Amino acid sequence: MPEVLVSLPDGDEGERGVITELAARARADLARTLGVMAPRVTLRFHPTVDSYERATREPWFTSGAIVNGDIHLLPPAVLRERGVLDRTIRHELVHVMTNAPLSERPLWVREGAAIYFAGEPPVPGGKDTRTAPAPRTSCPDDAELLRPVSAGALTNAYARAQACFARQMSQRRSWRDVR
Repeated sequence: MPEVLVSLPDGDEGERGVITELAARARADLARTLGVMAPRVTLRFHPTVDSYERATREPWFTSGAIVNGDIHLLPPAVLRERGVLDRTIRHELVHVMTNAPLSERPLWVREGAAIYFAGEPPVPGGKDTRTAPAPRTSCPDDAELLRPVSAGALTNAYARAQACFARQMSQRRSWRDVR
């Protein structure tokens, strides 16, 4: 069985090699960074945004979700258009690799870890704050991350989760210690 399995809509089959290589490289890099074994992963790209929303029960603005251990993603063209294909794959891979050890922590810890280690700015177009934690902000509660009222509300909750996570990472030795 391959270490990275990619399921694509028929019209996107031409991207299989590029996406598989991107995911395999990100998987190896993140496993090394996190100090964990690189798991086998399945990435399921949906043919439409509606298909993604039905399969994940997540709104379109989430871009990716884990369902039954598989990473479900919006169509590749949508993620590319938004400029987030690589970051979304990395974000979801971090979840696959960290959710079990962080399962008893608040959701902001798990989302903060995914944003932090995916190397994504917490706000689209923002700077990477992994080395310079943002000023003290309140960490979002689980409801803000699970049931955002809009894309903007989710962006704000992600930014706060990333700031809280980065602040603790600057004081601790391991992501496993963030609480």
